[in-house]
Amino acid sequence: MSPQSEGGQLLLTGLMIGLAVLGVPLVFALLASSIVTLVITRPELPLAVVPQLFTQGIDSFALIAIVLFFLAGELMSAGGVTERILAFARALVGHLRGGLAQVGIFGSVIMSGISGSAVADAAAIGPLLIRSMKAAGYPAGFSAALMGSASILAPILPPKAS
Repeated sequence: MSPQSEGGQLLLTGLMIGLAVLGVPLVFALLASSIVTLVITRPELPLAVVPQLFTQGIDSFALIAIVLFFLAGELMSAGGVTERILAFARALVGHLRGGLAQVGIFGSVIMSGISGSAVADAAAIGPLLIRSMKAAGYPAGFSAALMGSASILAPILPPKAS
């Protein structure tokens, strides 16, 4: 690591921490410290490049996909698909001991066949089932942990390609 890059890292970190301690919101502290560090350590860079560098960092299909998976989950919840999936799961395993927890796991298995995304599973089934589990007396931490770990089934059991 060159002394110049080491000094740039110290400047960036020091400015960011200093601005955060002063009460500047973290997003603005990160932005301001990054701009100041770029101007000081790379003076040959024109300032017009700075917005391009920042947008390049967030220009990612993965970030767009996460938002769209949340949208898919919300649309499924609003359209009633989630309730129907959970009603089917409740009919199959709801009568067993710990049935509501098993409904959550089985519902995630069904959702994984539809979406193939852990984020979409958690967004679609999680809020509805966590609310139901809390009302049934399950601890909130257990409910959230169960739905978080059950939503991981989606990448393991992806949807079947036609």
